[in-house]
Amino acid sequence: MVALALSAFLAGLPQTSPAKDQPNQRATGAAFDDAYSLYRRGRALREEGSRDRSEEALRIFRRALDRYVEEAGANGPLLGHYWGEVAFTAETLGRSEEAREARRKQVAALERHEPTSLALADALTRLSWLESEAGNHEAMLAAATHSRAVYEKLPEQTGFVRLREAGSHLDEGAALVRLGRPAEGMAAYRTALERYRELDTEAGEEVRQGAAENRVTTLSNMIGLAPDLELGAESLTWRQERVDVLRRIAPGSERLADMLADLATQLRDKERYEDQLRALDEAIAVRSGLAANEAKMTSLHWERGIGLYYLGRKSEAVDAYEKAIAGLERAAEPNHADIAALYGNVAGIALEGEDVRAEAAALAKQVENLRAAAPGGEKLADVLDRLAFIAANDQRFDEGAALRREEVAIRRNLQPDSLALAIALDNLVFNLQGLGEHEVSLKLLDEAIDLGLRHDPETRQSAIASAIRRGISLNALGRYDEAIAAFEESLSWLETTEQSDPQNLVVALDNFANLAQSLGRFAQAERIAGRQVSLLRESQPDSAFLASSLLRLAEARIRLSRYEAALDPIREARAMRIRLEGDMSAGVGETWNMEGQVYEGAKQYERSLAAYDEALSRVRASVGEETIDFASALNNAAWARRFTGDLERSEREFQQSTAIIERLLGPLHRFTAIGYTNLGILAQLRGRNEDAVKLSMQALSGMMRDRRATLDEQRWAFETLSNAFKEMGDTRRAILFAKQAVNAQQELRANNKELSKEEIQDFKTEWRRLYENLASLLISEGRLSEAQAVLAMEKEEEFVDFIRRDATEDLSDSRAMLTDGEETVQDSVETLLSRPIAAATEVAALMERKNAGRLSGEDEERLEQLEEVLDTAYSDFMDDVDAFLENSAEETSDIQREVDAINLSFTADMQDELRVFEGRAAMLQVASLGDTTHLFLTVPEAAIHREVAIPRAELSKLIFEALTAIEERSPEAQARLKALYDVLVAPIRAEIDETGAGTLMLNLQGFLRYVPFAALYDGEHYLIEDYALSLFTPAARTEFEAADREPEKSAGFGVTAAHAGFSALPGVAQEMQAIFDTGTLAGSASLDDAFTRDSFSTALKERPAIVHIASHFKLVPGRETDSFLLLGDGSPLNLAEIRKGRNFRFGGVDLLTLSACQTARGGDSDGGEVESFGALAQRNGASAVMATLWPVADEATARLMQDFYRGFVRDGLDKAAALRAAQIAMLRGEAAVSASGERGAKSLTVSAAAPAADHRHPYFWSPFILMGNWL
Repeated sequence: MVALALSAFLAGLPQTSPAKDQPNQRATGAAFDDAYSLYRRGRALREEGSRDRSEEALRIFRRALDRYVEEAGANGPLLGHYWGEVAFTAETLGRSEEAREARRKQVAALERHEPTSLALADALTRLSWLESEAGNHEAMLAAATHSRAVYEKLPEQTGFVRLREAGSHLDEGAALVRLGRPAEGMAAYRTALERYRELDTEAGEEVRQGAAENRVTTLSNMIGLAPDLELGAESLTWRQERVDVLRRIAPGSERLADMLADLATQLRDKERYEDQLRALDEAIAVRSGLAANEAKMTSLHWERGIGLYYLGRKSEAVDAYEKAIAGLERAAEPNHADIAALYGNVAGIALEGEDVRAEAAALAKQVENLRAAAPGGEKLADVLDRLAFIAANDQRFDEGAALRREEVAIRRNLQPDSLALAIALDNLVFNLQGLGEHEVSLKLLDEAIDLGLRHDPETRQSAIASAIRRGISLNALGRYDEAIAAFEESLSWLETTEQSDPQNLVVALDNFANLAQSLGRFAQAERIAGRQVSLLRESQPDSAFLASSLLRLAEARIRLSRYEAALDPIREARAMRIRLEGDMSAGVGETWNMEGQVYEGAKQYERSLAAYDEALSRVRASVGEETIDFASALNNAAWARRFTGDLERSEREFQQSTAIIERLLGPLHRFTAIGYTNLGILAQLRGRNEDAVKLSMQALSGMMRDRRATLDEQRWAFETLSNAFKEMGDTRRAILFAKQAVNAQQELRANNKELSKEEIQDFKTEWRRLYENLASLLISEGRLSEAQAVLAMEKEEEFVDFIRRDATEDLSDSRAMLTDGEETVQDSVETLLSRPIAAATEVAALMERKNAGRLSGEDEERLEQLEEVLDTAYSDFMDDVDAFLENSAEETSDIQREVDAINLSFTADMQDELRVFEGRAAMLQVASLGDTTHLFLTVPEAAIHREVAIPRAELSKLIFEALTAIEERSPEAQARLKALYDVLVAPIRAEIDETGAGTLMLNLQGFLRYVPFAALYDGEHYLIEDYALSLFTPAARTEFEAADREPEKSAGFGVTAAHAGFSALPGVAQEMQAIFDTGTLAGSASLDDAFTRDSFSTALKERPAIVHIASHFKLVPGRETDSFLLLGDGSPLNLAEIRKGRNFRFGGVDLLTLSACQTARGGDSDGGEVESFGALAQRNGASAVMATLWPVADEATARLMQDFYRGFVRDGLDKAAALRAAQIAMLRGEAAVSASGERGAKSLTVSAAAPAADHRHPYFWSPFILMGNWL
């Protein structure tokens, strides 16, 4: 409630005295005299002023009252005057209740005897005050109204009467306000004010003084009531009037100073700052002449600071605030809350003036005072927030983290489940990330995201910011897949939130693009950077942020070999940076550096070097040579220079740039690794292969700290190692590192699958050499299946590769698999590379702090210690590399292994075994040894040997070309097969014919097992047209014996449905129907869900004579646990289970047919896989196995299998003859275009010149091979 003042101009006036000479006074009787004497004595005692005298005076007045009543009775005419003395004395003693009762009796008595007297009016006024004090507002109003009426009726309207009448209006207004009738109260005040104004101009000095005092009171009451009645404008006028009055009646007074301060506040609220300052300056001048009042003077300076601030005189405002602060700090008990508020104002001015140092200093003082005034308060948390922001922005993350932890503790206490806590946690993480504390950050971010989503489900701004930070920490920890998921989640939220912050979106895109770029996901980086650029063009055009984003976009295009497309963003960024930084800045130098990369990639080396010179001149002038910017440009110039033929200068520049980078970033930084990679390339080009190996290994030791983020560089290092070992004659290691280079490129391609064929073409073309070099090495070693797969990867079209039946697989996801031997070498290399990493990780973190100028003395000491440890580790590492080089000779010889495998000493035993066939079969052994291919023909009575002068590598190439032509269904297939026939059969064909044998048992080693002998062509006929063929597998120890043909003792299994990673095989149902439903085989066929482990195992326990399986088969060379047959329920049955499991024995099985993709390929990847699963099945009890060398078409398979089983079961042919008859039927039959297409996949790339699917082509009938007991 607003405090109200009453009229105050009666207290100083004399009481009316009961004089003997009053008209109705009868001056007779002792009681009258005694009463009057007591009255006079009481007045004298009261006037002495002490409380004791006043107490005694009150007792005397009551005795005088009693004596008067004794004489005059209860209605004596002077009774009111005696009650007036009692009331007045009680008032002076503060006995309000006693005084009020006396006044009431006084009023009652006067109303009887003096109803229109001044005495009655004054008594009513005093009664109204007492009723007000007691809270009797109705009674107060009645008394005030009555008094006003009496004053108005007085016949003599003197100045004093008019003054008292104005006071009754004032008192009446106060009563109305207290009764909740403010409008009526204000009306009474207005009347009072008008009366006082009139008296101020008309009456005498004493009355004018009284009117002025009560005018101030009235104005104060009106000012207090104005807000309730929304009279703001008048309120300001009344304040000004009050000050004007006080200037006249109380110049230089405390009251004037206070009212000037109040007026200044109102003027400030009305934004009249010049007037406010004038009022404050006057108040300060007045108060300067008064007794010191530090608190009020401080308040004036504070207010003055506010006014100056709003007038834009901010430095003066700071001076005023500092005076206020000084006054508060001088107090015996400083008001820390007010001091904190003033420092907050100073900090705000510094913020507006972008004076970060001054702001931080003021905020620090504010924090200090808030800790004293309100420890743990929300205001302290808010100021800590701002001060921590400044520290973090200045990269003082230690300080920032400490401040943020204090803020988080406060908010956790005050607002444990709030959005404010979520934001504080997010800000704390920003500092922790700057300190590299990412594990701790992740825990805090989980909490922040949860709080942000629950308390701001609509905009999710806090949660989005925290999700972005989560991605940053996961990225820093090398948990890239999780980081990508975090960025994608934040982007998803941003895109689905209507009120999303565009800046959050830009930040998310920036971090995501950076991560994608570092992981080699250049297409994704380009897309994200392009989107970021579009946003920044709208929100921050012509900004440093936009320029950086344009360069990120250009970098992604450069990595994708799209050089021309990179030029526009580079040049736009350059123009922007010239406007922002000036032409000779390091930022402009960076744009020239990138333009140099564009010309270099486009093989315009002179233009590239010119651009690098532009970059170097700007970087040298702006930041100097001992910088990463300079080293980067110099490194790139050295790279371009090597293509001009100046290898010596190129190497010198690489050495200089690498030395700078290593000094600045440490030996294992990614940029340092790039330098050593380039030095290794130069060493290899200059014929120093051992140096190339050492330098490349040193580079890889840095790259291995973060494999996924260094794929781009790994390609170069592995390629250099492969080239060096090739030149050193170590083909095995050359293949190992060539595979690593291809695998790095494959991962990069997989990371960029979203690009169209056209977009990725340049990227593929530039790196095609990796695939071709590896394939050439593999072919030279006779590892044809691997070579085919490598070149298939490079083509990146839909085809089946050597490890999966399903040819629709995207080969950008496939890898060149390592054999066991290669894995052994690779393990030793990785162990070697890991030696320096442990120490280098901490060194790298300290180097980063050093370069940022944040290295403490303790940190410097630790860095020196670690650098010594690292030097030792590197010394040991290089010793290990030397040892690795010394042991680089081939540990084994493939050729010698094949010689051992042939084992010519077993010829006599073989002749004995052939006799059981009674001339029906002959054995043909083929081996490629060095520069000669050896042909051995064995029959019971003779052994014939022929040599063909063709080097192993050349023969391997012929086989590779023939297989490629077949699988592509190229018209050149017959010519390729004729070339092979001329080497493998023609030299001994006459002798074969002379044997009269109808079946050739082939004993093959190595890559010769890839040859489809059935399709070897003599110019007129295929070999299958003259001979049945069977693959002899010595390891299976085959027993040759014809079994009974019982159609009902058969079982079929197949998969038609699609499963994860494998396409549907709709043709399998047709194949099973052709075999089982037509009566050729009478057993049961289990498809899809019916083909399970249990059903397969149960069927084998029934010992069927014929088992037919049509499904996908995945064979990974050298990895039997990863090689498996796909069951109908989608689960895998791997080779290890078949080999070791008792439930998958093939005892009693005369023929196991594997109508699955490439079931004959697997094992060692040098040709041994041709016998892999077949040999395993034989060792597990199967008498014979039929398998395929490449994917086969559904309709062709169904048709051939039906013909085969008809000949084998119904017509009684042996297995080899039945297969030959079925193959001949297809190659001689009418051309039939397949209606169902390939079996769930396409074959290897089909030649553009190939005809439609004519089943007479060898592709359809020649992949079927028979192993084991062909009878």
